[in-house]
Amino acid sequence: MLPDRRLLRGFLVAVAVASGCGPAVKRQIGEPPLCRINSGYDLDKPLVQRALPSPIWFSLIVRGYQANGEIPRPTQDCEGQVVAWTADACSEPDTRTLLPGPLSERDIVVSHLGEGRRLVWVITDRFVSGEALGPVAMATFDTRGVSVDTLGVLRAYPSRSQLRLERLGDYQILVAEGEACADERDVRSCVQAVRLVPVGRRRFVPLDLTDVQGRCVGRTFFPLQAEGNVGDSNRRRSYRLQRNVSFAPDAVVVQEQMSVISRSGGSSSVDGDASAVSRMTVDRRIRVIGGRLVVDEPSLLERFVRAPAPVRAIE
Repeated sequence: MLPDRRLLRGFLVAVAVASGCGPAVKRQIGEPPLCRINSGYDLDKPLVQRALPSPIWFSLIVRGYQANGEIPRPTQDCEGQVVAWTADACSEPDTRTLLPGPLSERDIVVSHLGEGRRLVWVITDRFVSGEALGPVAMATFDTRGVSVDTLGVLRAYPSRSQLRLERLGDYQILVAEGEACADERDVRSCVQAVRLVPVGRRRFVPLDLTDVQGRCVGRTFFPLQAEGNVGDSNRRRSYRLQRNVSFAPDAVVVQEQMSVISRSGGSSSVDGDASAVSRMTVDRRIRVIGGRLVVDEPSLLERFVRAPAPVRAIE
C-alpha cells in the first residue's frame, strides 16, 4: 500500500535536509556513506525483505527531487555530481532525447543483491534510440535506514531491465540487461541489449572498449540482435547479427554470429538477383588490463561495414 501523500511529502522534506551530500570528494574506505536516509519503512522485516516506495528512492539518489516528481535540470545525483554519460567516445550513439516528465514508477529499477544490498537505477532521461540514462546506486539497508555506498551513471535499455554484479578477475562489473520496444504491446518489436559498467572504489566508471594498443574501438553496449543493409542497388548486402554475452572467470565473452547476403542488382525481383551467403562466428574476449576494458577481436559488424568485400556462397 502506498504511504499517505501528506506524510510522504513531509518525509521528503526531512530527507532533503538530512541526506543532501556536499560536493563530490574522494573518500577513503571506512568514511561515511556517500548519501543516507533514516527510514521507518519495513524495520520489522528481515533485511532481505526491506523495500522503499519509489519517491523515497528518488529523494535519496536524485538531488532536488520534489514530491510531485519534478527534478532540477541538469540532473544531479545526491553527491551533487551532474548526471552525464562519459563513455561512447569513439562511437556515435543517438543523443536525441525525449521530452522529460515527472519521475514515476516506470522510472526506477531495483534489483536485489542478497540480504540488505540493492542496485537502484533512477531513469531521468530517455533517448529516441530507446536507451535511457540516469543515476545508479549500490545501496544497503541497515537497522535504521539506507546508505548509498557506490554511485554513478548508467545508460542502457530500460524496459524489463535487470541489474546485477559479475566478477571479472579482481574487478566487479555492473551488468544491465534490458529491452527497447517499438511497441510495448508487441514483444516481437523488442530488442534486448547488455550494458557493462566497471565498479570503481566508490563510483561506477563508464568505459569504452579499447584494443591492446589503447585505442578506442567501441561501446560496452551490446544489442543481442541487429540487422541492416549496406551498398547500392547493384551490390546490396544485407546482414543479420546475433550476440550472446557470458562471463568466464577472467573475461567477458561476447559471441557473435553474423549472416551476410550479397545480391547483384539488375532484376526487378529478389529471386531474380544472384545472391551469395556468408556466415561468420567470433568469440570476443574482454578483460581488464591496466584499468581499461581491452577486447581481443573487432566486432563482426565493424569488419563488415568498414570492409564490405564480396563474399562466397557456402556450399
